[in-house]
Amino acid sequence: MKTLVDDHVIYNHGGPTATMGKTHIYIMAGLCDVTTKLNDRSTHYTEVIFQGDPQNSATQIIEDIHNLQRYIHLQNAKAIFCTIVPSHLATQNYYWLSKRRTSYHKFSDMYDGMQIDAMKTLDIINTEIPQINKALGLATPMLHRSVFHIKKGKTYFQHSLLPDGCHGSEKANNLWAKYINRAISLNHP
Repeated sequence: MKTLVDDHVIYNHGGPTATMGKTHIYIMAGLCDVTTKLNDRSTHYTEVIFQGDPQNSATQIIEDIHNLQRYIHLQNAKAIFCTIVPSHLATQNYYWLSKRRTSYHKFSDMYDGMQIDAMKTLDIINTEIPQINKALGLATPMLHRSVFHIKKGKTYFQHSLLPDGCHGSEKANNLWAKYINRAISLNHP
């Protein structure tokens, strides 16, 4: 992410918006830090899994977010972090199997437990991200809300809005654009 920030600052040529702290950098990332992608080209194997303790994983990622935020501030810009949209591990892995990007899975019997732990991790992170942005008086694009449905007080993960288990459908992409646009409007009155 630091390289992308550096490229933006260079592109901006240090002009007035960069030097006056008016440059806002929206960060829509983090899922790859929550999950682990396993690869073995020699056996044509790829699988995305969740490993570790949800609290420990979340703590490390939140620390990374703070470090990136400090780095962006050193570039005279403001970092706005979007909440992280979860993936659906089973859908993602079976999609890759159907597209022949992998020949087998090692952890398919553990997807349900991994999904629960990944969701716990993301819940911790997605609760903290708005607080990080709020400390700077900035609105948060709540992207994760795009794939949740609340019915009778219960929240459901609508992973069908992620056709390959990771990337958004047209409906999800439109919601993401709406949430980001709303935050931009609030952050640039």
